[in-house]
Amino acid sequence: MTGPLPCLLVSNLPPELLLKSVVTELSKFDGRTVMLSFGLLQVSTQLIKQYEAFFKHYNLSSGKFTVLLALQQYPTLTPTECAQAVEVTGGTISGLLNGLERQKLIVRSQHPDDGRMNAICLSEAGQTLMSDLVPAYLSWTAALMTKLDETEKIVLNKLLQRLVVVE
Repeated sequence: MTGPLPCLLVSNLPPELLLKSVVTELSKFDGRTVMLSFGLLQVSTQLIKQYEAFFKHYNLSSGKFTVLLALQQYPTLTPTECAQAVEVTGGTISGLLNGLERQKLIVRSQHPDDGRMNAICLSEAGQTLMSDLVPAYLSWTAALMTKLDETEKIVLNKLLQRLVVVE
């Protein structure tokens, strides 16, 4: 074959072809279960793309937004506490905090109890952004679920809770 290989992504394959390619040799698995798993993966991938597009309008990523939410809830945190609050590694939180500081959305200062540590808080610009962003985010998120009626939302929530993997 000459030229570049076609992109082989789950979202590009028709479900039947995907199912056959995965399950043919593994006939002991229930095809419906495999398809549900791929369906969840597809939906989560699409949702992540939609969320990232939403946050891009605010010059943010979902990770940065999560940090801002944590700082809105806990007005002063150390970098380690930020990492724990948003469940990321120390390296990841450093990058997120550096980016937010460059955007002037957070302020780092000396920790009042331990001068060796930094205290992180929302800047005035960060507070202003969050006062505009949170209502827009909640409204936009609610709009994503308008295809489901209340009963379907309850059922979906219960099913997703059963699938949550606790490490």
